[in-house]
Amino acid sequence: MNKPILLLLVSTLAIVLVVGAVSGCTMSGSTEINTSTSFGTGTSTPTSTPAPTAQGTTETVVTGAPTVTTTGDKVTITGSQDGTVDPKLESGGYIVEILYKDEVEVDAGNYFVQATENMFPARPDGWHLSITPADIQGGNPIKIKASNPYVVTFTKLPLAATPDTTPKTYKGTGSSVVGPITLNQGTVTLKGVSGKVKAQLYDATTGIFVTFDRSLYEDMDTPAEVTEDVLQDGSYLIQVIDDKYSDWEFTVSQ
Repeated sequence: MNKPILLLLVSTLAIVLVVGAVSGCTMSGSTEINTSTSFGTGTSTPTSTPAPTAQGTTETVVTGAPTVTTTGDKVTITGSQDGTVDPKLESGGYIVEILYKDEVEVDAGNYFVQATENMFPARPDGWHLSITPADIQGGNPIKIKASNPYVVTFTKLPLAATPDTTPKTYKGTGSSVVGPITLNQGTVTLKGVSGKVKAQLYDATTGIFVTFDRSLYEDMDTPAEVTEDVLQDGSYLIQVIDDKYSDWEFTVSQ
């Protein structure tokens, strides 16, 4: 099976991961990293101050070979070196978050990501973030290539959050995934309010791309309104792609 290679050109959330101080990272030992997310809330506020995550936990980045931690529906891999691990992921939809300091390559069989510091602008805390829903084929070991600290998180779909309904306004900073949101078969309108971002629509259970891939702004930073047809009723996630790490806002309506 061919691997879909995602050449990710933006820093991607937001769900937004909020990172504590990391200047003391070395090739051995660990450092705490706080990963606040906005699954289901549509809001992400970055901060440089350590804070609990939306799930109420603080990740510890273990430097060295990759280490796997499983908590409920979330599998987290941390490290700072190349390595192969087998977290025994089930097949299905996930939100995949990759937080890294320099460059990282993640190979999960049918899902492959190669992210560099040039592809994703650094956030104020110095970390880069890639975040996207994905359909993962389980049973494959996960190979990671890196020489600096990283945190790779697979959160199983569907999320526990109660789906939003339209009309709904989402706000945030940097790349993110917002929702889930209930949409009916028919025309969906996304109206940009601020920020230069793109939006992509995914099935909230399978993690499969559905539609959009549209910019919510025009030339000269003018917000844009875009419409697309949804083919069936369901629950969806919206990936927000922000290559400027800027504040953004948009509304969803039917």
